[in-house]
Amino acid sequence: MQIENIAELTEEIYWLVLKEFNKDYIDSGYIKFEDDGSFGLTQNTEKGQKLYFTIEALIENYMEEL
Repeated sequence: MQIENIAELTEEIYWLVLKEFNKDYIDSGYIKFEDDGSFGLTQNTEKGQKLYFTIEALIENYMEEL
């Protein structure tokens, strides 16, 4: 699996996990709004990055074992 596909799958799983657990994305600390006042633009927090990279590592490890 190419890295682009892994990144796409990781992002999809990331958002599905947050939705499944009914997380309010902002209040849960996983993402925050951009400080520059850009409407609707967000960025990951350290907590969000940790979840994202954990999912990504699991996918990569799984793919290596195939």
